[in-house]
Amino acid sequence: MMKPNKIQDLLQRLESDILRGEYAIRSRFPSEREISARYGVSRITTRDALSRLCQMGLLRKAPQSGTFVNDYLTETSIDLLVRIMQSTDTMDTAALVSLLDFRRVNEVYAARKAALEITRQGIDEIEGWVRRGTEGMHDIAVLCDCDYEVHRAVIRHSGNIVLALLFNSFKAVYRHYTAFYYTLPSSAENTFRHYARLAAALAARDADYAGHIMDTLLLEAENAVKDAISYNGEDRIDLGAFRKTTASSSS
Repeated sequence: MMKPNKIQDLLQRLESDILRGEYAIRSRFPSEREISARYGVSRITTRDALSRLCQMGLLRKAPQSGTFVNDYLTETSIDLLVRIMQSTDTMDTAALVSLLDFRRVNEVYAARKAALEITRQGIDEIEGWVRRGTEGMHDIAVLCDCDYEVHRAVIRHSGNIVLALLFNSFKAVYRHYTAFYYTLPSSAENTFRHYARLAAALAARDADYAGHIMDTLLLEAENAVKDAISYNGEDRIDLGAFRKTTASSSS
């Protein structure tokens, strides 16, 4: 019987190599024999690891044709997006931009809905997170916590349960993103100024203005990050700076 740690080790190595682009999407994946020789493991270990990669959606087996790298960016779940963000040095540009666009569309909706549904207690909660972030303006970890909690509270008070669950699943991704963002000049001041206006719009039950503020602050943050990483349409974005900033902010 194979030791689980050997299978897990090979699984992690193969997963990392696939997500880094060493094996191109839709390309034929090496055979069990080739993988065993390349990674120095037994055929049994290789077979088990490949089976798990198929279950994850990274690989697919075609009868009488072999094993291929799946188009995981379009055919798998958001769980894989989180794994990509956490375990690789680069990320498909289209995936990150799509995530940010998805966030804007849904959070603008949430802000508008929250303005109609939120209670006084909910407004106090958001104002509290805004106040804490404003007071901790020079602490990236505090800023990230408060940023996340403001958005989570807005979504929760919109009453949309599915959107709240989706947002929670992206926590790791957003932590990387916001930690990098808050190293940029004036980012904290500008963002928490918007959050104060958002809280006021929610208190006034002004759905249109709440949606406008949410759209503005997310778009400004997205553009600032793109400028900072010199985004110019490349296929992949370097995430190294994101993770280094996150690690230093939490240490």
